[in-house]
Amino acid sequence: MNKSKNQFSLELQILIEAIKLTLLNTPPEKFKELVNLPTVDWDKIRKLQEYHRIRPLFYEACRLVGFENNIVARYKKFSRSQVLNNIASGIELVRLLTCFSENDIQCIPYKGILFIDKLYGNRMLRESGDIDILVKPEEAFRALKLLLEDGYVFCSTFYEITETHDELLEELIDRTQLQELSLRKELASGIAMNIDFHWAVGETFHQYNLEVDELFEESGIETFQRKQLLIPNTKTIFKMLLNHHGGRGCWLTLKHFTDLIAFRNQYPEDYFNNGDAWAKEAKMGKVFEMGDAIIETVFLESEKYAGYEPKIQKEIFNYWEDVKSYDLFSSKLSHRNIYRKLQDEPLSWLGMAHQFLKYYSIPNKIERERLLVFPDRFVYLNAFAKFISYLWYRVRLKSK
Repeated sequence: MNKSKNQFSLELQILIEAIKLTLLNTPPEKFKELVNLPTVDWDKIRKLQEYHRIRPLFYEACRLVGFENNIVARYKKFSRSQVLNNIASGIELVRLLTCFSENDIQCIPYKGILFIDKLYGNRMLRESGDIDILVKPEEAFRALKLLLEDGYVFCSTFYEITETHDELLEELIDRTQLQELSLRKELASGIAMNIDFHWAVGETFHQYNLEVDELFEESGIETFQRKQLLIPNTKTIFKMLLNHHGGRGCWLTLKHFTDLIAFRNQYPEDYFNNGDAWAKEAKMGKVFEMGDAIIETVFLESEKYAGYEPKIQKEIFNYWEDVKSYDLFSSKLSHRNIYRKLQDEPLSWLGMAHQFLKYYSIPNKIERERLLVFPDRFVYLNAFAKFISYLWYRVRLKSK
């Protein structure tokens, strides 16, 4: 397999060069040279794109150098549909935020359209699907009821919830350790709109210092999508990005870096002067340091972080290259190991295992049905039952 000087495959290096061309304004010659090589495995490019989710950006890079083939033609079509989806999502997001405000529920946009607007200046380079919104925990019940009354329904791969009585909604909010729910609605235009409804910014096991109340305090009324709405400020956007992409995601996709680079481009003074302090304030100092180190090393090819945590970087790069399925136990284990090493305060395997045992022990309505369920006080038994149920479903899936 062809390898670059960074030991990436030719196909992964092409994706990296696309990011450099479109977001860092590097000369186009390198990208043009690579995509025209006869040894490029375009099926691998396709698989990498499905994992890294940077298709509009990649298409833009190809457009800039005048390169076309069947795969790029697909991404051209995808990018155009993404534009329409982003416009529809933006309109729906504004409608929902306005609706919440009229019902005295504070709600702010999270990721997605917010990043497209604030980080990319509405340049259609970011691949996006769902609308993400965040409310305060104490307002989650009313907000969820409002969405259901508006025509949204629950959706998930693992469960079907048709009842929406108050007791069930309260249980969903109280027991769902993911602290988010997915909902779906068919708009009059025929577009299916998906919402990720959050009342926290991460699963319950995280140690990061990122309270929802603080994020709302750091938000203010401003013009967003031509409306006056409650919108996160730059500091809050930075913390959201760092939490989701680096803290939870451990920088395991290139899309995580397109957003971080876009933030760096849009708000350079905050990135360089305040980023480190903001990250440490949220207990994500090492998370930010790793993200910045990879930008400098991989995308800018500088020596600023020469020799910085090579083992962790190698583990992250292996994820980039191998297109790991997160549903595999080995992938989950690898992810958890990187997560453990990126904590500001050292986290042992035993300490992390204890956190996850508590997280997985609590049965809830949005997961696959467990084979066995015990009362909540039996933490280890419930965690074991979760693991056995996972293995059972994996065996059944393979047998089919």
